[in-house]
Amino acid sequence: MMLPEELLQAVVQCLAHNPHFTEHRLSSFRWSYVELISLSMANRQWRRLCVPFLFTHVVVNLITFGDLERLIGHCTTNTVFATSIRTLDLEHSSSDSKIDMIPDLFPYLTNLSQINLYGNHISLPFLAAINHHPLTTVSLTPTTMFLSLPSQSAPSDLSKIVLKSVSVDGRPTSVGSLDSYLARGMEVTQVAVLDYLDLSLGTQKYNGLRELELQQYGGSFVPWLPEFIRTNPCLKKITFYNHYINTLLSLDSPGPFMSYFLAEVLSQGLNEKFHLRKYAVTRSSPSRLASSATEPFGEWHVSGIFLRFLQWSSGRVLHVAQSLFPDMSVLTIDTARVQIDTNELVTSLRPFSSLRLVSLLGLRQPWDPEIILSREIEAAMILYTSRIMKQIPTIEAFFLRQDGVVEGWIHDDGHIYSTVGRFSDPLALFKSKHLQTSYV
Repeated sequence: MMLPEELLQAVVQCLAHNPHFTEHRLSSFRWSYVELISLSMANRQWRRLCVPFLFTHVVVNLITFGDLERLIGHCTTNTVFATSIRTLDLEHSSSDSKIDMIPDLFPYLTNLSQINLYGNHISLPFLAAINHHPLTTVSLTPTTMFLSLPSQSAPSDLSKIVLKSVSVDGRPTSVGSLDSYLARGMEVTQVAVLDYLDLSLGTQKYNGLRELELQQYGGSFVPWLPEFIRTNPCLKKITFYNHYINTLLSLDSPGPFMSYFLAEVLSQGLNEKFHLRKYAVTRSSPSRLASSATEPFGEWHVSGIFLRFLQWSSGRVLHVAQSLFPDMSVLTIDTARVQIDTNELVTSLRPFSSLRLVSLLGLRQPWDPEIILSREIEAAMILYTSRIMKQIPTIEAFFLRQDGVVEGWIHDDGHIYSTVGRFSDPLALFKSKHLQTSYV
C-alpha cells in the first residue's frame, strides 16, 4: 500500500532537519546526508522528494579549481538544483575576482536565504547585489581583527551583514572602527573582550549581540557589565575565561555568579583540588525587559563550567556545583591529571537534572580492559559514553578529547561527528566546521 505523499514528505523533513545538541549557533541543523542519499535511491518518488533537501546547503571553495565553475554550470542548467539552495558557504572568500561572480547566479537562486563568507572584505558590487536579492543574512566570519567594507551607498545598507565574531581590546581603534558599520545596520553575534581592565564598554551598543566573552587577565569583576547588559538587550550568554592565572577563583573579586561557590569550596577545603578555567552564564528570558539597576543579574544563571581536576576528591566539587547551579546544562571536565572511575563519575553527574552536553578532556583510558586489548578505541569510547547516557538521560552529547589519539562528538544516538585522529569514519569529517568546540 502506497503511503500518502504528505507522510513521505514528513519523513524526509524529519531526516533532513534533525536539530543537533546544545551550544551551537548558526547552521543549527545536522544534515543527515547518508540517510537522505540512501532514501533518494529507493525510487523516483523518493528521489523527487529528497533532492530539494540534498542540495539545501552547498559549500564552494573559491580557491579549489573548478568548484565555482561547476556551481555556475549546475545552477544555469538545472532549475531544481538552483531553487533547492537555501544556504551557500563561500570558503576563502577574500578573492574578489571570484566572489564578485556569485551575484550573476542570484537570478537562479530564488530561494537563497543565507550566505556564509569567510574573510574580511566585501566589495561594493557584491554588497549592492545582496541588497537587491531577497536573501536575509550574510554571515561574515573574519580572519583578522580588521574589516574592510564598502563606503556607505544607502541608509542601513549593511543591515543584512552579520559579523559572526569580533575581538575588542584596549586599543582605541578596536571599538571605534566598528561604530560606522554598526550605524549602517550591521549586526554582531559574538564579541570577545581581550582585556576589560582598560575598557569601559557599558554604553557600547552592538546590534543583535547574543554572546559576550570576557578574557580576563586578573583583577576584579567587570565593573561596566551591568550597564552593558542593559544596553544590549539581545545578549543571551556571557563566558568568563582567564588567561594567565590557573583559576578564576583567585580573582580579587569573583563576582556575583561565583562568590557562593568560592565560599563553599573554601569551607570544605576543596580549593586546591581543581582549577576553574571557564564558566558561562545565560539569560533566562532575553525577551524580558532589561534588568533593574538594583538586580542587574537577576535573570541570569550559571549554565556551564570548565573544571580541571588536580584531585578527584570523590566528586565533592561536582556536588557543590550541582547544589548551587541546578540549571547548568554544559559541563567540561579535564581529567588529564587524575583517574576517575566511571561509576563515581556517573554518581556525581546524575543529580544534574538539566545537563545536556558533557566534555571529557585528557582521558586516561577509562574503558574496559578487554576493549583496550582489542584496540577498538572508537568502540570503547562509544560504549563508555553510552553507559553514562543510559543512566543520565538528559545528556544529549559528549565531546571527547585525548591529545594525540582521538577528538570528536558522540551524539546520544551513538553517531560520531567532527572527529580527528583515531576516529576513522570519513563521514564524520563532513562539514565538521559546523560542530564547534564550545566547552561552556
